[in-house]
Amino acid sequence: MTSENDTLTSTKIISSSAGQRLCVPPPEQHSTHLVTFLNEKSPRNIESIQRITNLISAIGEAESKHRAQIEEGPKDFWKTQTLDDLAPFHRVDSLLSSYLRVPVIHKGIALDGTTFVDIRMMLGNQDLPIAEQYAASQVINLVQTKKFSFLQKCTCGEWFVALRSDQKTCSKRCRLKSYVRSEDYKAKHRDLMKRRYQSKKEEVPPGSAL
Repeated sequence: MTSENDTLTSTKIISSSAGQRLCVPPPEQHSTHLVTFLNEKSPRNIESIQRITNLISAIGEAESKHRAQIEEGPKDFWKTQTLDDLAPFHRVDSLLSSYLRVPVIHKGIALDGTTFVDIRMMLGNQDLPIAEQYAASQVINLVQTKKFSFLQKCTCGEWFVALRSDQKTCSKRCRLKSYVRSEDYKAKHRDLMKRRYQSKKEEVPPGSAL
C-alpha cells in the first residue's frame, strides 16, 4: 500500500524560471493527499484549505444544478439558460483559473531502463502553495473519473473519500454516533422503551405500586 510520503515523492516536481510546477497525477491515483490536506489543522494552511473547500463546494453546486436541469426534461439548452443557471459553472471556472496548467517537456526512465521524453500537463502557479495545487489536481481527478460524489465530509468534521456511494461517515464509530442521532433510531428506541414499560407493568401484581 502506498504511503502518504510515497505518494508525494512519486509526483514529479520541476523547478524552472516560472517557479515550481507540479505534475497532475494520473486519474487512478488515490486522493490521499487531498484528504490529508483538507483535514490539516495548522493555522498556516487555513487560506489554502478554504480555497480548496470553496472549489469543492462550487463543483458540488454546479453538479446539483446540472442534475436538476436534466430532471426538468429535454429542452433547448442554450436558449433557456439564464444567468442564474450559468452562475455555478462560471464560479467553478473562476476558481479553477487560479490553478494554471501548462504543457512542459518531461524526461523520464521506463521500468526497463530506457529513457523517454514526453509532454505533460503541469500545475504551475508559483503564487500558491504546492500542497494546495496538488490538492486541486486531485479534486479535478475526482471529477474526471466520476468519483467526485465520493468525497464526503463526515459528521465529525473530517473529510474522507467513501468506498461506497452510500457511505456518509469516515469510521464505524462515527456511523454509530450518526445512527444514534437519527430519527429512525429514536423511533425504535421509543418503541423499545414503551414495550419494556408495558412488559414490566404486566408483571406487577394487582394492587402493587410500580
